[in-house]
Amino acid sequence: MIRTKSLSAIFAAAIIGAAASFAGADETPLSVYRAAVDNNPGFRAAQANRDAEHEGKTVALAGLLPSVSLSGSGGRASTDRNVADLVSESYNYETYQFGINIRQPLYRPYEFASYQQAGKQLQAADAQLGSARNDLVVKTLTAYFDAAYAENLVSLLSAQEASTQAQVLAAEKAFAAGIGTRIDISEARAQRDIILAQKLDALNQQDHALRALQAYVGRPLAPISLLAPEKFSTDLPRPLDADGWVAAAVAGNTDLAAALAQVEVAQKEVNKANTGHLPTLDVVAGRTYSGNDTLSELNSLGDTRYRQDLIALQVNIPLYAGGGVSATKRQAEMKLAQAQSLADDMRLRLEVSVRQEYGTLVQGALKIRAYEQAEASASERLAATRKGKQAGERSNLDVLVAETQLYTTRRDLAMARYQLLASRLRLLSYAGQLADDDVATISTWFRTGVEAGRNSILQ
Repeated sequence: MIRTKSLSAIFAAAIIGAAASFAGADETPLSVYRAAVDNNPGFRAAQANRDAEHEGKTVALAGLLPSVSLSGSGGRASTDRNVADLVSESYNYETYQFGINIRQPLYRPYEFASYQQAGKQLQAADAQLGSARNDLVVKTLTAYFDAAYAENLVSLLSAQEASTQAQVLAAEKAFAAGIGTRIDISEARAQRDIILAQKLDALNQQDHALRALQAYVGRPLAPISLLAPEKFSTDLPRPLDADGWVAAAVAGNTDLAAALAQVEVAQKEVNKANTGHLPTLDVVAGRTYSGNDTLSELNSLGDTRYRQDLIALQVNIPLYAGGGVSATKRQAEMKLAQAQSLADDMRLRLEVSVRQEYGTLVQGALKIRAYEQAEASASERLAATRKGKQAGERSNLDVLVAETQLYTTRRDLAMARYQLLASRLRLLSYAGQLADDDVATISTWFRTGVEAGRNSILQ
């Protein structure tokens, strides 16, 4: 068991201890969030996608703007001419042609629909980036809360282990003095061994939690700050009713906004498909220089040169494309129906999730208050039981049971507080209201390990 404890502590030393000089201060929810935004590859991928869609809009706009091209060719030509019985003639001459052409689309329904679609795709990418940020905040801070709870749990079990070990020594001393029983010793030892097993499990839990947190943060971790109960608030964020949160979520949820933007993207795809039978109209202008294109252009005066200026309207009218245009239209309409159904499904699931999370938040606040009262009662019970044992009215087992109840209540209270924080983040995320200020506010509810007076798990 000692070896297992050491192995669990090794990783904590690598993550927590090795980064102390790197970070210079204990981690907070705000510090790990900022590091995750800077380092998390999943979030960087969402940023790259948004930037790519921004360029996509520029690409689509290019289809509506003038285009200019320059073309040319040049070389030497050789011609042999034979006419009846006359003497054969050979000609060698230079030939060239170059010009500049300008095209301005006037009526390009497909390109215009593509430009509108690119704008909607950019909206979807912006919403997806916001969704990725919210997801990163919730997952990173949930991992942080898991790690902080695991450390709280290790500290609670360490304190309980020390208290139980004192009970073992007291029972052994009483037995040696002839005023105790072997049962007292066995009960105390059994409780101590159970606590030790739980502590080893908690150390393993902390190991996994720190690994998960570091994966989000993308750098070594300093010691993490723990929740300060006296700073913690169970006040609910506004609005204060479920219907208000549902309305806020429908208006601000980033996942739903992305889904609705995809509906508009699909609608623009239908518009593009409808342009398949429509004509296009461009204005074209150009100037071309050429010389000696053919032998007939040569004369006794030497080279022949031309300059041609052109300005015209160019129209293209599609007539038949093998049924591809109609099939493309039907396909686009089916994709639109799919996107609309997905958005409707997301809206329904969002409403359910918001109501469930709001209920969890309300019940969590009530549960914390109940646990706080239970902690006070358990503490009073333990003090009374210890006095009763000194007076000979209570047994060693009664003290062990009272201690177990107190530490179990404190464990459940710590878990309830961290669960409430995670629930608060999820609700704000659903409503699209999760901002940096919310993370900063939550961070003020934490204090450093030195302030908390916690025991190092590496000792």
